[in-house]
Amino acid sequence: MSNHTETHNNDQNCGTQACCQEQNTSLTKVETLVYSPDVDIIESDTGIDLKFDMPGVDQEQLDISIAKDVLTVVGHADLPPVEGYQYLYREFRGGDYRRAFRLPDAIDAQHVEATIKQGILTIHIPKAQRQTVTVKAV
Repeated sequence: MSNHTETHNNDQNCGTQACCQEQNTSLTKVETLVYSPDVDIIESDTGIDLKFDMPGVDQEQLDISIAKDVLTVVGHADLPPVEGYQYLYREFRGGDYRRAFRLPDAIDAQHVEATIKQGILTIHIPKAQRQTVTVKAV
């Protein structure tokens, strides 16, 4: 293994300007990732429920919108370090969440409800009431 490769495997700057500038740019990109949360979509007779896995996101950090026929969910999680402790290893990261879905035509977008509890965001979208037409004999 070359010294240059060993340096990068040990997360050190190799001193090669072009190489480490690119490496630093990649690190910056990782810090600005937008996560796509896992989701379950369940349909019942009365509507559609979407359940998003969004740990660390609370109500104030959510933006849910429906524009035309697209439901968009945006959230942000702040996960500050635990004071008084030193991390030996850390995989939990804060950051931005975003997911969008095209909705079917037969929904009632005026009566959408959303709740978040224990890191699970649930959005209920009721189905539109089916319009019936009475036919009169003439």
